[in-house]
Amino acid sequence: CNALLHRVISEQVTPGPLLGRDAGIDAWYEGPGKSDWADWDGAWIFQYKFHNVARQGVDKCRQAVQRDVENELEKVFHKYNHRADNYVLITNVPYAATPGSAARKWLDGVAAKYAADGLQRVDLWDLDKLNSLLDSHRDLAEHYFGGGLSVHGYLAAVDEYCRKFPYLSLHTLIGGADRDAPPSLGETYVRLQAQ
Repeated sequence: CNALLHRVISEQVTPGPLLGRDAGIDAWYEGPGKSDWADWDGAWIFQYKFHNVARQGVDKCRQAVQRDVENELEKVFHKYNHRADNYVLITNVPYAATPGSAARKWLDGVAAKYAADGLQRVDLWDLDKLNSLLDSHRDLAEHYFGGGLSVHGYLAAVDEYCRKFPYLSLHTLIGGADRDAPPSLGETYVRLQAQ
């Protein structure tokens, strides 16, 4: 996500620490955006949320995303007193927050709810948005996902992996190989493609 943010928002986007006083902020930036976000300016907060769609189902994960946005903004503004003009939640959950959609109207309502705190805009980068952005930046997709591997394919492998090995964390999935360990994500992806 950080490399994609550098490419489509600004090279100055700063990743947050994984733990500590970041208040759950995965990345932040102060300044104007570029490309589709060229008219966005000010303080930005980015948060990444992964949900196991294969196990929980799309509807439950969409509800979780709504809770994520509401809970995280409450913490950002009222617990940690951060400043944010722009808030972007990046998730693997398919959501379709396109102009005119119910999801877009909900996000606009969230922005209005926190307008007194300075929030101007809220965006949701769902699975389809991530795919679209990576299709536009194939070099990033190739670098991070390998030849021919899409975000959908990668996340399908992660979902399959989590379903089969629910006791493992995502960090374990990316770790080193071990004879007694489950197969790597790459091996899981290859098996999925063969089915």
